[in-house]
Amino acid sequence: MSATPDVWQPLGEALGLILLGAVLLAVEFLIFSWGFLSVLAGICAVIAVLIAWSISIGTGLAFIVLCLVLGIIVARIAGRLFRRTALVSHTEIGGDVGYRHRAEKLGVLIGSPGELVTDALPTGRARFGLNEVDVRVEGQPLARGAKVVVLRIEGPNVFVSAAVP
Repeated sequence: MSATPDVWQPLGEALGLILLGAVLLAVEFLIFSWGFLSVLAGICAVIAVLIAWSISIGTGLAFIVLCLVLGIIVARIAGRLFRRTALVSHTEIGGDVGYRHRAEKLGVLIGSPGELVTDALPTGRARFGLNEVDVRVEGQPLARGAKVVVLRIEGPNVFVSAAVP
């Protein structure tokens, strides 16, 4: 079936709406709009499909497929580009941020020997070198003056056990 001249105008309008929708969807990744731009992109796609459907059923079905494929392509490309921008933090924030670094700065590392300055039932305070740190004893409670060794550091918790003589 050949397209008549009166078909070209609505076909151009439908294609223009699809392109506008694609641009709006891409911009959604750069501007925080609470999904408003995505909704507008969806409305453009629906209107484009309705216009195409008025031309013929085959054209309408083709535009449905075109909208889906173009939407997926735009979302994937824009998502990849957005992750590479300075707008996205590229550092990973773990549960021990700040605490482990503070303990390490004080010289408290896994395997560091220390001495309890308070009873640990199961928590207490231990001295490692010239610095004191709150600790949690694994195993039996320990009395003040007991020699300990650092087992692990998890966030703000420094886990110790009795040092083997």
